[in-house]
Amino acid sequence: MMNARTEIDRQLQALQYSADGHLVVCASDLIGQFWSGSVFLYKDSVCAAKNIEDSLTRAQTEAGLNDVQWISETRLLVASDSGGLEVWDVNTENNSIESTSYIYMHIGSMNSVRLTTDSKAVSAGSDCSVAVWDLESKAPLNNYRGHTDIVWNADCHPLEADLFASCSQDGRVLIWDLREQKPARYLTQQILSPRPSYVVWQPNTSNLVVAAETGALTVYDSRQGKSISHSQKHSRFIHRMEFSPLASNLLASVGDDCAVHVTRVTSQGQQHVFESSEHTDFVRGIAWHPTNSQQFCTCGWDTKVVQHVLPSSGKCTCG
Repeated sequence: MMNARTEIDRQLQALQYSADGHLVVCASDLIGQFWSGSVFLYKDSVCAAKNIEDSLTRAQTEAGLNDVQWISETRLLVASDSGGLEVWDVNTENNSIESTSYIYMHIGSMNSVRLTTDSKAVSAGSDCSVAVWDLESKAPLNNYRGHTDIVWNADCHPLEADLFASCSQDGRVLIWDLREQKPARYLTQQILSPRPSYVVWQPNTSNLVVAAETGALTVYDSRQGKSISHSQKHSRFIHRMEFSPLASNLLASVGDDCAVHVTRVTSQGQQHVFESSEHTDFVRGIAWHPTNSQQFCTCGWDTKVVQHVLPSSGKCTCG
C-alpha cells in the first residue's frame, strides 16, 4: 500500500544505482507519529546530492524500509521493517514507481536482502532467521533458523548460487550451502567477540569480510575460518559494507560514527584509501557507481546523499 507524498522521510536507509545510472533511495520515518517509509527515484546521484527534494517520483509505504536491490532496470526489491518483501515496478519514461507485490516471511524487521546468481533472493531478519525467495514466482521457498538472535544481514556468494553467509547479534557468522543436507556451518568455532555487525564476500576470492560492533574489519578465509587481516576502521557499529563491482579489492564501509571509509583489501592486508566525515548522523547506505570505479555515494539519517570520488593518484585521502 502506498500513496503520493510531499514531505521527505528524514532517515535515509539504503540506496542503489540501476545499470543505466538511475538512483533509488529508501527512507524511514523513525521519529514521526506514524512509522512509515518512502521510495525515491532520481535521475542520478548528482540530483540526489544537490537537492534531496529533486526526485523524479516518490511513494510512501506503510512501514519503514531497510534495504533495496534492483532486480532489473524496471523492477526493485525492497526489504520492509514489517518483515515483508516488496516488489516495485519502475517506469523511467513516465517517472512512476508502483508496488506490485508484498509478501511476508519474517516475524519482525527484514534487515537486508541480496540477490543470488539464479533469480533468487536471500533476506535476513530480526526473528533470528534467513529466508530464500523465488523472484520469478515472487514466493518464499524456505526459512532457515541457525541463529539465536537478530540476523543483521546475509550476503550471497558472487559466483555460487547456493552459497551465502549471515551474521547475528548472537556472535556467530554462518556459512550456508543449500546443496548440503545440513546447510549451515560456523565460520569459526568460537563465538566472535566483539560481535559481528555485517558480512560481505570479496569477489573473485574465498574471502569473507566480517565487520564488528566496535568498528573493526576482519578478513577471513571462508574455507578454513582463519583470520587473514584485521584493522580498526570505525569507532562504532559498522552498518554496511560494499565491494566495488568494478574494482574487487575496494571496500566501502559506513556506520554509527558518521564516517565513510574505503579500504583496499589484498592478500597482503588492508590499506586505507579514503575517508570522509561529511555526514553528520548515522550513515546507512552505500552504492558504487555502475560505470566509474572511482565514484560512489552514501546516505544517512542526516537526510543527505553524499557523492564521493576516490583519489586518482592512489594516495590515501580524508574528506
